Amino acid sequence: MKIAPFILALSVSFLCAEAFAVARLSLSDQAVESAIQFWQREIPESKSDLKKTFENEIGAIQKTNWLEKGPHRIEKTLSGISLVASGRKLLSVLIPLWLKGELTFLSTLSKEAKAILDEGNTAGFYYRSQIFTDDSVSLIALVGSTFHEATHAEEYLVGEGGKGKWKAIEAAQALRESDEDVVAIREAATRVVVQSEHRAYLAQNQIYEELIAMDSDFKDLIRLAVDNEEISFPVTQKDIRSLLTKPRGFNFPETLVDRYLPK
Repeated sequence: MKIAPFILALSVSFLCAEAFAVARLSLSDQAVESAIQFWQREIPESKSDLKKTFENEIGAIQKTNWLEKGPHRIEKTLSGISLVASGRKLLSVLIPLWLKGELTFLSTLSKEAKAILDEGNTAGFYYRSQIFTDDSVSLIALVGSTFHEATHAEEYLVGEGGKGKWKAIEAAQALRESDEDVVAIREAATRVVVQSEHRAYLAQNQIYEELIAMDSDFKDLIRLAVDNEEISFPVTQKDIRSLLTKPRGFNFPETLVDRYLPK
């Protein structure tokens, strides 16, 4: 059974960007070294090839055009995320799951994604230990959308009460109109998704803010991506509410969104 996109943990920015000019950055030696050390710690010696892959990706990221369209390898995207502290903190929780095969990264253009979603293009979504992102976009957009979905993954897989939250979502997905407690089940799922989306968008804002703080050139790079309608930054409380209530978004009732959206 395919799943309607509004009930999933989606970031539903639609991507219609044209090619950008070259946007390379002169990252500090400290930022690069912190990222390299992170991957040396996280990847076991038994996976020496993967350890070397990340070392090479971090080394090459100095010359990367962050506005060039993909597809981009997941190792490159995760390397970009690992440049900042919040990225390394989140990845330190998820990378062990990834290495054990308990979490996977897939493209929204894959057959697996198309088997889940009913309609529409999306920057990314999380579903049953799978993070889906559109890897055809620029690296700066992909870093934000992947971090957003990784925030969902962390919440549902290892966060407090996460498994119960995901059960609430799946209960709503399996509903039939003849079932008892339809209203209560839908409201429980809406509460989970509303609060989860709010948390993920704040995290998405944070990683972009940290990238700008690390290298001021990211400010212009992100501005170009915003102007080209490839990303939204900053995502405001008003933006989140609109996404949750509009028909092309989650289409939740305004009364429930206003009840559960954190102030």
